[in-house]
This record gives sequence, C-alpha cells and structure tokens, in this order.
Amino acid sequence: MLFTIVPIFIVIISCLVFAGFLFNFVTIFRGHRQVRQFTSEMLDAARREQSQPESPRRSVDSDGGYACVNCGASLGVNTEVSPSGDFKCQYCNSWSNVNQ
Repeated sequence: MLFTIVPIFIVIISCLVFAGFLFNFVTIFRGHRQVRQFTSEMLDAARREQSQPESPRRSVDSDGGYACVNCGASLGVNTEVSPSGDFKCQYCNSWSNVNQ
C-alpha cells in the first residue's frame, strides 16, 4: 500500500510544480508583451512630436503687452524690467527678456 501511495503523491506534486512553471512563463510572456507595446507607443509619440516644427516662443502676448515666455502670464504693473530687458515672472519665477 505504501508503494502505491508514494508514486501517486510524486505525480501530483510534479504536476503542481509543472503548472506553477507554466503559470509563471505565461505571466512573464504577457508582461513582456505589454512592456514592448508601451515602449513602441512611447517611441511613436516621440517621433510624432519630433517631426512637428516647434513654434518660436515670443514674449509679446495677444493684447500687445509683454508676457512670460515660460508660462505665458502677462507682466504685472509692479514687474521690474532691467535696462537690458530682463524681467522675472511673478507666477513661475523664471527669467525672460522682452527683446526676444
């Protein structure tokens, strides 16, 4: 009786181990496919963005006044402008030049 139970137990354990390996293989393959799909989408988006010409940034807004090149905010009344035309945006704290 002992000799019939042991081989059955070994077969059951080996089937469970094989099923575990198979499950891991399928999971890894599926994850690899998703990573490849994600990277190809990102590369396509980067190529599309690179092919579009970048519009030049201007420091003049639509009202004819000056605006920040970084965020597009208009110059406030209290904004100090240096003699060379440099000013610091009150919103994003970046430096711009009105002569650009």
